[in-house]
Amino acid sequence: MKLADLAFVNQQLAGIIRNGRPLEGALRQLCRDMSAGRLKTELTALEQDLAGGTPLGKAIEKRNLPAFYRRMLQVGEASNDVPGMMLLLANYYNRIGIL
Repeated sequence: MKLADLAFVNQQLAGIIRNGRPLEGALRQLCRDMSAGRLKTELTALEQDLAGGTPLGKAIEKRNLPAFYRRMLQVGEASNDVPGMMLLLANYYNRIGIL
């Protein structure tokens, strides 16, 4: 999985969520337009878990995504600011990718 792709997805998700769409709807919208690959597979599974009623903190634990990413989304959920955390993660992964 490319860090730049993870950063881009998080920027997009944060914007969609801030415009009032639920996370599972935002994931569904983004995944529809993504190329096949591991990131799409993981995000599609996350969307399905959320649509089924699984809380984000539990749903993200099952995904094969970076451990730091999973933990920070749990922190974002606990602080009631998932979009803000997604923007921070996007910036983080953009910078890591540059390095």
